[in-house]
Amino acid sequence: MNSAVNFWLKAFRKEWSWGIASLLFACCGEDPPPVAPTVTTLQVFDIASNKATVSGQVTSDGGAPILMRGMCWSDSVDPDLYVGDTLTVKPGKGLYLGYLTGLSSGRTYRVRAFAINQVDTAYGRPLEFVAGRGTDGCGLAPAYDIDSNSYPTREIGGYCWMLRNLRVTRYTNGDSIVLGTEPTRWVQNTEGMHRTYAHQATYLSTYGRLYNYKAAADPRGLCPTGWRIPTAEEWTTFTSRLEGDAQAGGILKSTQFWSPPNTAAVDGGGFRALPGGYTDDRGIDAGITLQGYWWSATESNPWNAKALNLRHNSGASFVVDMPKRSGLTIRCIKE
Repeated sequence: MNSAVNFWLKAFRKEWSWGIASLLFACCGEDPPPVAPTVTTLQVFDIASNKATVSGQVTSDGGAPILMRGMCWSDSVDPDLYVGDTLTVKPGKGLYLGYLTGLSSGRTYRVRAFAINQVDTAYGRPLEFVAGRGTDGCGLAPAYDIDSNSYPTREIGGYCWMLRNLRVTRYTNGDSIVLGTEPTRWVQNTEGMHRTYAHQATYLSTYGRLYNYKAAADPRGLCPTGWRIPTAEEWTTFTSRLEGDAQAGGILKSTQFWSPPNTAAVDGGGFRALPGGYTDDRGIDAGITLQGYWWSATESNPWNAKALNLRHNSGASFVVDMPKRSGLTIRCIKE
């Protein structure tokens, strides 16, 4: 017997661990044994009185084909394949949707994704929701700002969101927001201001407008009536419901418009976060296709305010301090 192989066999018998077993397989030119798959429950959205939609993702097949995947849910305990209701979808890796039906309005449900290969069954983290919570008009009709721009809506992570970045040029009372085109004017102006990235109209329809914090915090309001800018605490709560900060960025990011590698992007619930860049506190635009920033309604100190930040090279989300002179995009949530 080859001396190297004999050495690894002795080590395997002594340690009896999969780690040593993997070294043996590598030595002999064979693949390591398959393991259980990995699956994530992403978001619950489009919640109605008797139905809801859930997104899941099989991130690893464990080295063996996925035989079955889907969702299981219950109104009493953590669901599995033997407790509660189950639906299946086409086997495979990647993002998938499950359409839950037969729900009872007002009842609390727990749902989680599952995936099966020849080794074992894996489950994602359970998510909780209340049937009928989405029947307050969210998703049934678009929201309109004072300039008649329309915004589709959807309930995601317990909040009703506008699914596009704000594009309005007037406050809700009809007053115009100052247009800041020159860097000097942007820096020196003490009023609320807006601009389009690089002053290019081609960016407007995709990424929306950039606003300084004076505009975002103005009591006249930017969001349509009945809508508002989320607080930093609400951004944090929102991302914590999406598998936490370490994974929320990938779940929120659109699979389009971001520069490679667009790490972990799946757009799991239709939030479609886009890399609209920002205007820095010198009035210079930067970061288009690389980063996205969204204001919160929370001040950090007299010079900075909190914002959500997503990045092309990370699947995480970050709540960061940004200078109030910065120009950032805005998403609104329903009151």
